[in-house]
Amino acid sequence: SVGISGEPISVTIGAVSKPADAAFSSTEHSQTWENLTLQEIAKTIAGRYGLVLVYEAEMVPILAKEQDKETDSSFLKAICEQYGLMLKIYNRKLVIYDREAYKKKPPVFTIDRSQMGRDWSFELVLEGSYTGGRISYTDPKTEEDVVFSVGEQSRPLELNEKADNPADAERILTARVANANHGLQKLSFSVMGEPKLIGSQIIAITGFGSKIDGNYFSVVGLPIDKVYDIIKNFIV
Repeated sequence: SVGISGEPISVTIGAVSKPADAAFSSTEHSQTWENLTLQEIAKTIAGRYGLVLVYEAEMVPILAKEQDKETDSSFLKAICEQYGLMLKIYNRKLVIYDREAYKKKPPVFTIDRSQMGRDWSFELVLEGSYTGGRISYTDPKTEEDVVFSVGEQSRPLELNEKADNPADAERILTARVANANHGLQKLSFSVMGEPKLIGSQIIAITGFGSKIDGNYFSVVGLPIDKVYDIIKNFIV
């Protein structure tokens, strides 16, 4: 999409990263996936659209998943979100990666406060954060009710969801807690366009002091507009 506004004249260009084959996000499929891994499911779906799968996460066993009149994009995205993984299309590749693992990588770029000028904002929100969690589920083999917990229980996230086994419950619960705690500390700013800055990178911020300085996860990188939103790897 292209838009023009004024004055002064400003041109806005928008784009969507997805296969040229619209079936990826418009054609509904019905299929039962059994005794596979998330990587195997993603590889099959990627192959339908001529995409190369790039999978950078731990193996996730899938006992059974029902795709009922659902597009491949929404189906795969829902599974990735359930297990705390990120999904994106880039350069004819279907990329699945572990955001929490990416946060532990060393920074690829350092930006100082002096480079931002006056156009920056910082936000810290504690509401909605958790120190750990508990999940209640019914074991599909024994049909017994099971309660599994992770982290400290002073402020837990409570879940009641389907899980295949304790390992599956731990993956689901850990992902939900991580998703809830992601983005609690956010810094937005404008700098001169830098093509090296892209989403999912780790950026080191300096010049603010110990309360703000540190490594941040790049959420959006727009070199054309010179605007960057980043989220610090905040731990409650």
